Amino acid sequence: MNGTEIWTSQFLKDNKKELDINIYKCLWKDTCDYFGCPELCELFCSGDWIVFGNIRRLTLNRTQTLGTGGNVCDFRFRFS
Repeated sequence: MNGTEIWTSQFLKDNKKELDINIYKCLWKDTCDYFGCPELCELFCSGDWIVFGNIRRLTLNRTQTLGTGGNVCDFRFRFS
């Protein structure tokens, strides 16, 4: 599988200061749902804070994820 079979996303902003991405279809969400463990997907979503949380000059804001019941994963990166 590749492409839109596993991910559907939209880049809203992409410049030197901002990167805004909405994800509408997620491999991890679909896999957890398929195997009957949707609660596990919340752990994958929480991992984003570990991956991006300690990078100097990068801030991640996100108000919802597909894995936690949201309609979209709304990644908002800010670079300083």
